[in-house]
Amino acid sequence: MKADAHSDHSLSQILSERDAARAENAELRFEMSQMEAELRFLRGQRFRSVTERVAFQASLFTDEAVANDDDVDRAEDAPEDSARQRKRKRKRRLIPDNAPRIENHVDLADADKICEEHGCELERHGETRVERLEYTPPKIHVEVDICARYRCPICNQTAEPDVGELIPGSAASASLVAHIAVSKICDALPLYRQEGILRRSGIELSRTTMATWLIKTAEHLISLYNLISDVVKDAPYRGIDETPIQVHGLEGKKNTSNSFMWVMVGTHEHRRAVIYYFDPTRSSAVARHLLEGCSGYVHTDGYAAYGKVTESLGLKRLGCLMHIRRKFHTAYEMARSAKVGGEIAGKALSLIRSVYAVEAEAKGLSPPDRKKLRDEKTRPILEELDAHVTRHIELVPASSKIGEALAYCKSEWPYFIRFLEDGILEVDNGEVERRIKHFAVGRANWSFCDSKAGAEAAMILYTVLETARANGKEPFAYLTKVLRLIPDTETMADVERLLPWNLNTPSITVS
Repeated sequence: MKADAHSDHSLSQILSERDAARAENAELRFEMSQMEAELRFLRGQRFRSVTERVAFQASLFTDEAVANDDDVDRAEDAPEDSARQRKRKRKRRLIPDNAPRIENHVDLADADKICEEHGCELERHGETRVERLEYTPPKIHVEVDICARYRCPICNQTAEPDVGELIPGSAASASLVAHIAVSKICDALPLYRQEGILRRSGIELSRTTMATWLIKTAEHLISLYNLISDVVKDAPYRGIDETPIQVHGLEGKKNTSNSFMWVMVGTHEHRRAVIYYFDPTRSSAVARHLLEGCSGYVHTDGYAAYGKVTESLGLKRLGCLMHIRRKFHTAYEMARSAKVGGEIAGKALSLIRSVYAVEAEAKGLSPPDRKKLRDEKTRPILEELDAHVTRHIELVPASSKIGEALAYCKSEWPYFIRFLEDGILEVDNGEVERRIKHFAVGRANWSFCDSKAGAEAAMILYTVLETARANGKEPFAYLTKVLRLIPDTETMADVERLLPWNLNTPSITVS
C-alpha cells in the first residue's frame, strides 16, 4: 500500500511538473512571438518612414488632397462612417469671401455680337463670373523718416522727434522682423533659407544679422511673455509636456546632448495661453518651477516627475487618452504579425473611438452641457473599457506590448477619468501636443539652436506667436502691431492691452 501511495505521489508530481513545463513553454512561445512581431513592427516603421517621406514629397506635385494631420492620433483605425465620407466629399472653398476683388469686365467684340444664323444683333442676357486667385510676390520698400531738428539760438540745445526704432541703429522695421519671426516660428523656415529668399528680392541680409534681430526683439517681448505665463498659471486647467532640443555652447553639456523645451497651455473658457520654457534638463525641478502657483487641474502623460510634483503642489493630475490609445495602437499593429492579442487591443481601440465620437458631438457645447453629455454617453463606455482591461490584464505577459498597454491604461485610469468632473476639461492633452508639433516641425528644419540666447529667444517668440494662433489671430499682423506698440509701453496695463484677446488684429481659423 505504501509503495502504491508513493508511486501515486510520484506520478502526481510528474504530472504537475509536466503541466508547469507546458505552461512555461507556452509562455515562452508567446513571448517569442511577441518579440518577433515587435522586430517586424520596428522594421516596418523604419522603412515606412522612408516611403512616407517619398510619398509625401511626390504628393507635393499632384492634385491629391493631403489630410490635416493635427488629429492623426485620433483618426487612426477610425471607422469610415457616412458622416465622415460626406465631409470628405465636400469641396473646401479655396477663395476666401473677404479677399479683395478686382473686377475686369470682358465683352464680345462688336463683330461677334451678330447672330450667325439670323443676322440680328445679340441682346445682353446676364453675365458669367469666373474667379481665380492671383498672386503678387511680396514687395519691399524703404520708409524714410525725415526728422526735423531744432536748436536753441542761445545755448545750442537741440531737440528732435523720437521715431521709436525697434532696434536702434539698424534697418529693422516691425514688419520686417515680424516677417522673419513668423517665417521661422510658424512656417519653419530656417534663417539661411530666408537669407536666400530675401536675396532674390535684392536684399542682402545675413542670417547672423537676422538672428541678432530676433534675440533683441525677444528682449522687447519679455514683459508680454511673463504676462502670458501668468495667464497660464491663473487658468483653472492647463496641460504640460516637454520635447528635446539641441543647444550649442551650454556650460557642462556636449553640443550633441539633449536639452528640453517645455510647453504649457492654460485653458480658460474663451481663450488659451501658450507658454514655452527652455531648460537644459528634464528634471522634476523644472516641472515644479512651471507649476508652482497653479491651482486646479494639470493634464500630463505618465512621466513620473509630473505625478510627484502635482501631488506635492496639491494639483489634480489628468491622464491622457491619446497616450493610452497609442499604446493599444502599437500593440494592435504588432498583433497583426504575431496573431496574438489583436482582439484585446482591437476592442480597446473600438471603445476609445466611441469616446472620441462623443467628444465630437460635444464640441461647441457649454461646459455644463458637455459634462451632462459625457455622463450620459461617455461614462458607460469607460466602464466597459475599464472592465475589459481588468479582465485581460492578468491573462497576458506584462512584458508583451499588449501587456504594457493594459498596464499603462490601468495605472493612468484614476487620473484619466477625472476629465468627467468638469466640462471645461479635455479628454486628452492634444492641445499641448499640437503646440509641441509646431515646434518639432521647425526643429526638423533648423536642427539645433546655436546658443542659449537663441534658445531663450525662441521660447519667447514661440510663446507670443503660438498664443496668437491659439486665439485665432493672424500671426504676422498681430506680431507687427505688437512690435510697433511695445516700445512705448510703460505699465503692465499697457502690456496687457497687447494680449491677443485684447488687441484688434485680423483673425484666422484657430490652428
